[in-house]
Amino acid sequence: MNMRTTESWGSAMAQARRWLGYKKNPDVTVARGTLILESGERIRVASLGKGAFTKAYVTEASPHRVYLFTSSLVSDKEIMQNAKKRCPENPHLPDITYEGAGKNYASYVWSMPLYKSPLTKQDSPRAWNQYLFLKKKWEECCREHRAKAHSYFSLYVQSYHFVESLAEAAEQGVFPEALVEAIGEIVSVACDYGDDYTLEFSPRNLATDEKGNLILLDPLFNARQLRAMRMRSEEHTSELQSRQYLV
Repeated sequence: MNMRTTESWGSAMAQARRWLGYKKNPDVTVARGTLILESGERIRVASLGKGAFTKAYVTEASPHRVYLFTSSLVSDKEIMQNAKKRCPENPHLPDITYEGAGKNYASYVWSMPLYKSPLTKQDSPRAWNQYLFLKKKWEECCREHRAKAHSYFSLYVQSYHFVESLAEAAEQGVFPEALVEAIGEIVSVACDYGDDYTLEFSPRNLATDEKGNLILLDPLFNARQLRAMRMRSEEHTSELQSRQYLV
């Protein structure tokens, strides 16, 4: 089985597991500032923002909780949840919970506590220094693998090498073992979903908790789906520009 077949199979299996497990549940919806869960519970929420594949809402009442509607094309939140299940006591993995499917299973809904994000040096100098170390090591790994003609998005080749370099730093006492464990579990679970996922370390997808711990809030993205979305966007823009000359 070649790599592309493995990637497609992994993605298809992830989608099938979710559909078979959740298909009998009613939709989770949000409209006019009200989130309706599968149980029928209604929660007042406000829009928190959106990314390429996710729309986020935060509860108005305290304790605040974030609800994430993610496209069914990607599995990054499921990967993060499974990593947390493997290491439930790890302080660097977010506590993410599956809440149900959106309308027509076009999206899946997840929730987590409202962490302090984006990451800033003022919130936690310790977490900021850990972020800088991660960013430096990841960029070094990327440069090395590009020089060897490996794919920039190869999680198999690149990320395991990255985790090994972090483990060496932990052995030298310059990086926390718990963070190595957290990233190692994320990489391990992601590889079960094919070779489409890669890592990214940026203040916007990192956070801190009330103890100042670095939280790996959203360190994964599906590179293949992101490239495809950008290509569709460019094609749509090109089509709209062409139509200017037809009217």
